[in-house]
Amino acid sequence: MFHSKPGIAGVAATAMVTMIGLAYAQSPNTPTTPPAGAQTKAPSGKDRAAIEAAFAKADADHDGKLSKKELSAMPDMLAKFESLDKNKDGMLSLEEFAAGS
Repeated sequence: MFHSKPGIAGVAATAMVTMIGLAYAQSPNTPTTPPAGAQTKAPSGKDRAAIEAAFAKADADHDGKLSKKELSAMPDMLAKFESLDKNKDGMLSLEEFAAGS
């Protein structure tokens, strides 16, 4: 049986391909965070329960929506109100609220 050993050119070519692959994989142009508005992973069950509890506590009139007035005790959420109100109805649904939590 004949076994050929790669010459220096074969080794160099293999090394070059490997280095190019590594350089591409570590490209600074590879995004590390999702783009603005991209869907993110849904909160876990425990996190979801905490979000729902905070929403229910803030929902003073129990209408299933949060107004700016109801969010006055949550300044961080109030500051994000306009960007979270995706349907621009002036209220935050549980889903809109959860996106900002």
